[in-house]
Amino acid sequence: MDKEFWTRNDHEKEKELTEICKRINETGEYLSCREIAEKLGTTVLAVKSRKSTLKLLTRDVYLKHFQKPKEPKKSMVPGIILMPEEEIIIGWLKKESLSIGDISRRLNEPKGVSKEYVYQLLDGLRKKGFDVEVQEDIKQAVLHRLPKRQEKPVDLKPLYRNYIKLGVIGDTHLTSIHQQLTLLHTAYDLAEKEGVDAILHTGDLTDGFRHYIIPECDSFTKGLDELVNYTVEHYPKSQKFKTKIIGGRHDLSTKWAFGFDLLRHICEKREDLSYVGDTMGTFHVKNINIRLYHPSGGSPFTRSYRAQRITEGMIGNMIQIIRSSGDLSSLPQLVFFGHLHLAFFFPYMGSLVFSVPALQAQTSYLEGKGLYPDIGMWIVTIHFDEKGNALKIIPELHLWNSLVKDHDY
Repeated sequence: MDKEFWTRNDHEKEKELTEICKRINETGEYLSCREIAEKLGTTVLAVKSRKSTLKLLTRDVYLKHFQKPKEPKKSMVPGIILMPEEEIIIGWLKKESLSIGDISRRLNEPKGVSKEYVYQLLDGLRKKGFDVEVQEDIKQAVLHRLPKRQEKPVDLKPLYRNYIKLGVIGDTHLTSIHQQLTLLHTAYDLAEKEGVDAILHTGDLTDGFRHYIIPECDSFTKGLDELVNYTVEHYPKSQKFKTKIIGGRHDLSTKWAFGFDLLRHICEKREDLSYVGDTMGTFHVKNINIRLYHPSGGSPFTRSYRAQRITEGMIGNMIQIIRSSGDLSSLPQLVFFGHLHLAFFFPYMGSLVFSVPALQAQTSYLEGKGLYPDIGMWIVTIHFDEKGNALKIIPELHLWNSLVKDHDY
């Protein structure tokens, strides 16, 4: 039937079919084979049998109107819509660079498309954000992509060669009836076993003499000479490292009262004790800048408040000094606070900040304030690079509240 239809009306139907194809190609209108068949008054099979004729008329008509439109692919870049040819080109260029001729031939084998059309597609890709470059000297298109990430991990072992290990104690309050002499010697024994480079003492090594908050009954020594002799004799000794000490408010009570520098006098009698300042001292161990601080005042509402506030002021002051001198060595890398009888640690503003526990049990003064001390010591290991930047911090807190003894003197 279909063949008879085309035989009887060959010239007229071919002409009518050609007109339909030209019209729908110009307008972009989509017509299925069934709709064309209805316009011609024939069957779908008859129209399909003339595909070769349509293809000769125009390739676009054949592609657009005799194939069901495909659903658009999901864009490789969210929010950017690519033409099918653009997406194909990007896929090729991801794998390798291609010449303009190669792209032309691949888009429409074997004849290819015009080079102007290829340039138009590449320009469209650039406008959509793709870093496509045409190297004019060799007529080659290149897609510039970020270099592949190197997932090889950093070898940390060489960076951890430099390290410092410190034992840190404070507020020992020797000659107080609440002192913990046994735990003080325990701290030094542990420090020797751990192989520390030094022990740091954050002040109030002694309970002082006639300090305004010390009831007479809280001290078991009578007179200044007895206090000095007891401390010199009973404070632990080590042949493996030195102890660096700053003064606390109790140590400085005699200096403020009548000009006698109690702690300096004690350190002069012991070669293993090094006095580094009143309430604050700065020094270097293995090129690491360390600052000891013994502030004043009662316990703050939150544990870290005073340490944070002092660190902020200290760092701000150091920045001004560095601007003037250009010397970064004055910036402390480790800061240790005494006085509070509390233990905590936090990195802050480029420094590692520690509050040091005490080696004195709760006194009647602390009990009246409702304060409960942390009793123990720090063993701190810091691995650092050649510029002194801390890379690995191992803060070991030893808490010995359960080991407290009464009348340990």
